[in-house]
Amino acid sequence: QTIVLRSALLITTTETRDETRDEIERESIPYSHPTRSLTVNYHNTKQRNDMATTNKYDRQLRLWGSNGQKALSESVIILFSATSAGTESLKNLVLPGCGSFHIIDDDDDRQVVGSSGDGDGNDDNDGDNDGKTMTPFHNFFVFPEQPSQTTPASGVRRHEVKTKNQRHTFFVIPEDNDDETPPTSTKSSSSKAEVATKNLMELNPDVLGGHTTLPSPLSNLFQPADSDSNTSSTSSGIYDLINTIRIERKAQWNNLIILGADLSPGDTRPLSDFCWNGHTPSTNNTNDTNCPPIPLVLVRSYGLLGTVRVQIRDRPIIESKPENVVEDLRLASCSEGKGGGGFSELWDLAEGIDLDALDERDHAHVPFVVILLKALDRWRTAVTGAGEPQSGARLPKSFAEKNEFKSVIRSMSRDINKEVNFTEAMDYSYLAYTKMELSYETQCLLDASEATLTKKAATTATPAITQFDLLLRALAIFIDTSPDKQSTPVHGSIPDMAASTQGFVELQTMYRTKANSDKERMRSILTELVTQYPTAQAVRPDDEELATFCKNVHCLRYISTRSYSAEYDLTYPDDDDDNDNENTTNINNNDSKSDIQGEIVAATYDPYEDAEQTPLLWYVALRACDSFWEEHGVWPGGDGRVLALEGDAVEVQGFIKGLVGRMGFGGEGGGGGSEVENDLIQSTLLALGDGGGSSS
Repeated sequence: QTIVLRSALLITTTETRDETRDEIERESIPYSHPTRSLTVNYHNTKQRNDMATTNKYDRQLRLWGSNGQKALSESVIILFSATSAGTESLKNLVLPGCGSFHIIDDDDDRQVVGSSGDGDGNDDNDGDNDGKTMTPFHNFFVFPEQPSQTTPASGVRRHEVKTKNQRHTFFVIPEDNDDETPPTSTKSSSSKAEVATKNLMELNPDVLGGHTTLPSPLSNLFQPADSDSNTSSTSSGIYDLINTIRIERKAQWNNLIILGADLSPGDTRPLSDFCWNGHTPSTNNTNDTNCPPIPLVLVRSYGLLGTVRVQIRDRPIIESKPENVVEDLRLASCSEGKGGGGFSELWDLAEGIDLDALDERDHAHVPFVVILLKALDRWRTAVTGAGEPQSGARLPKSFAEKNEFKSVIRSMSRDINKEVNFTEAMDYSYLAYTKMELSYETQCLLDASEATLTKKAATTATPAITQFDLLLRALAIFIDTSPDKQSTPVHGSIPDMAASTQGFVELQTMYRTKANSDKERMRSILTELVTQYPTAQAVRPDDEELATFCKNVHCLRYISTRSYSAEYDLTYPDDDDDNDNENTTNINNNDSKSDIQGEIVAATYDPYEDAEQTPLLWYVALRACDSFWEEHGVWPGGDGRVLALEGDAVEVQGFIKGLVGRMGFGGEGGGGGSEVENDLIQSTLLALGDGGGSSS
């Protein structure tokens, strides 16, 4: 969900687009593995159209801005397994304009065909449709091609063998097939990955697609090449494939996002471990490059249910786009002592305007920023009394004082119903006494910035110092050396307001000048830091990146999740120190056992109206199904016979009780004496199979 947003502006183009699709050319790149060989296929247009901007992506640009669109356009999405959930997820990234995608799947069910009959999965062709009625498919991107009536040598009808995966796909659209086309033609032997790639690209000509078809089953990729190999061999196999795709796309590692769709627990574990730990170059292979941790998104669908799991090791967010943004006008800081906070120019502007001397027209076009500063000065005089020393730092705090301040603004207007600028001053009155403060999360990052930078500069491991680390330390120094020890760089923009053109431009120029001055001060601090930490030179931000950071210092986020393995094994730092995140700036990863258990307990306090539909309960139930798969290698309910279903339900219920116990909520499995009695879990999950609920 989250990616580092880099500074850039999209270029608007007015060129007329050719509506015809450019001819597709295919390239083949060899990929080698100790015991495997395959070909990576790419779909490229001879003349790729430039990324469209405001004319095509106007709505989404309003959501995440030009920098967000640029980051999306540079991303490379790698999908493992072309299932319905996977291709649907890709569709939702292709439409808004991701840079490129690559689908990795096996060659199982290469012959995409449909079954005859009424689509109920039975082999009951009534002969009325000549065997050409297609099975209803649930995934838009893998439609069946016309079926063949040829019976394989095995004696099993083709559609019974070849539709078990395609029955739930949508993005392999059927091509025209006539009776003269041989069943073994190239047209009808495309793999799921290839056909899904072709049809996904039709949705957006700006996006490039590629595919890799591995020998069946796909799980071989996630297993060591040799029986005596360890997990490092598995990591190398995944790394070789992903690195081949990255090189072909000419992308950086931080542009990659891995998407795993409907993978079994046995396949998810090695993929998630690779994405969490990255890849360290081998000393014996000069072609190896360091692979940092890669964001992983796991999507799974279970009929009408679905899960999305995001695994992110460390991901700083500069442009987090919060819903409620306070205008950065610095009125409260500026008004302290008439020019405090390092922005005396703003107070000088306000003092230079005499409201009583203005005519009706000019009085109605004084910017509300000036009105608020003058009103605050009058309010202070009123509350301190005549002849008493005025406290320049005093601001309205109580509800009564804030109402008094609004009354002062109203009294300054000649006609509040006609002067829009005074109405705006009433609406924005809170800006006069609300200081711009950093969030607790950002303050923690700043407090740890020096230690983080020193630690990373002393280590030879990669990645070392990041650009975000460098900018955080520069911001901490900026604040510590500011006049009031708390001022941050000014954003530099102002909202629309009722004002004369000259007054608005003058005010806007003042804020931009202050923002540029703060940016130059940040640049000088960065120069000193790079001198102190020479290894930081490689990540020194350019002018545009620095400007973006300065504008968003109040919106900084730092995202980190637990690893999939730690979640699946229910291990915590108290139990296994290896699972602890070594990044000292990580203050979001509250992965201690007490913290996680506390969040789970909190989730049970707000159940759905139908308690059994509470998402947490389904999470535990689906985890129990994963345990069933690990035990038997198949999913529960695969055998539709009544006795088999009842047996599977009893066994899944046993896994549920074990999981609940390991999570510390009673049941079986041992919570280490820290079990928490919870009414919701006791009345639902633990009641199943005991006469208290359904076990289906």
